[in-house]
Amino acid sequence: MASEATKTPALPATSEIEAENATEIRRISVVTERQLSDISDDVGTCWRELGPKLDIPAAKIQNLDNDYCCSRDKANALLLLWKQKEGRNALVGCLADALVTIGKKCIAEKLLGK
Repeated sequence: MASEATKTPALPATSEIEAENATEIRRISVVTERQLSDISDDVGTCWRELGPKLDIPAAKIQNLDNDYCCSRDKANALLLLWKQKEGRNALVGCLADALVTIGKKCIAEKLLGK
């Protein structure tokens, strides 16, 4: 009979592995306009801080500030500008990482479907 110390560790449940795989697949997917729209309200509070993390020039950030009235619209415009600038490289994971760097992990998790 094997002692507790020699038992093999339990493998993660299949559902845990599937969830991890789904998150990884999402991270390498190109972000959709729908995903951007879904997080625009949340990003509305931090869009100015997020812009530089997405390599959006300060002048463009200022233009967005002048061109739009409400924070949600400014955030949505910033995110769409980033998506347009990055093209196929506008990955969910890149945006999620930028959100985490400004302390918005909860928005990143929402984007990743966690």
